[in-house]
Amino acid sequence: MNSERVDLVLLDLQLPVMNGPEFLRELRKGNEAVPVVILTAYPDSKLMTEALRYGPFTLLAKPFQSKMLMQAVSAVINGARVSPMLQGQQE
Repeated sequence: MNSERVDLVLLDLQLPVMNGPEFLRELRKGNEAVPVVILTAYPDSKLMTEALRYGPFTLLAKPFQSKMLMQAVSAVINGARVSPMLQGQQE
């Protein structure tokens, strides 16, 4: 990871080069405090179980309304404790 300041990471569990938990593990090595919002259609998957080792993070299950994403991002950036899982709804 580079040394630039990161305010928030939006992360999917399914990525092309490395999976979400691998990315989260590497991110946490450089900055344990950066807020992370995981966006996933697989909240009950093996990848999610693996990601839990590198928390804390907020989980937003797909599909979700854009309003829910904006609320989660706003709350996390403002330092609020967002519930660990926000169940999405189709728009």
